[in-house]
Amino acid sequence: MKSYLSIDLDYWENPLKMERYLRKVLKIFPQAKIFRHHHLMLKDINKIEPDRIVNVDYHTDLASSRDPRRDRIELNEGTWGNFVKGSREEFLWVYPFTACTRGKNNRDDDFTGWCHGEGNPNPFFTKNPFPICQWRRTRRRKGRLPNPKNFVAAAISLSPQYTHHKVLKRFKEFYEKTSGIKVGIHRND
Repeated sequence: MKSYLSIDLDYWENPLKMERYLRKVLKIFPQAKIFRHHHLMLKDINKIEPDRIVNVDYHTDLASSRDPRRDRIELNEGTWGNFVKGSREEFLWVYPFTACTRGKNNRDDDFTGWCHGEGNPNPFFTKNPFPICQWRRTRRRKGRLPNPKNFVAAAISLSPQYTHHKVLKRFKEFYEKTSGIKVGIHRND
């Protein structure tokens, strides 16, 4: 089974924990791509056509619809999981806080942890998610980060509008120092 590791920096509030984990990832995947917005990695993901996605993220990035044939889901940062090519065997969401699964969060904004539309079922709380999101299996797991050795590829999303400014700053500093590649981060785009 081909597994792809998708990492969004908005998962972390602690810059040191973020750096510790990403150092492990970049040791295995030194050429891991960095994307400003999460949905921009879709082209990279679809080249591989993975069977499994592990999404380390504050948000699910997988939307649902009561009738996917009728309701059109538009591609954005919160829906890219609906546009993955491949067998779509499993989408695992690794989230940092229990509040992410309740549609509440621990920040001063109005964002919820899941990305489905108002009144639509959550694909992570149903036994058969295929009719609402076209993934055979969806799972959620709080906090336990995956071992980067278990993947064929990995990519990182900056998500500057959602990621804590201290995490962005720390990532920029350590990534540029270790890779020699400049990272442009602007919070307002």
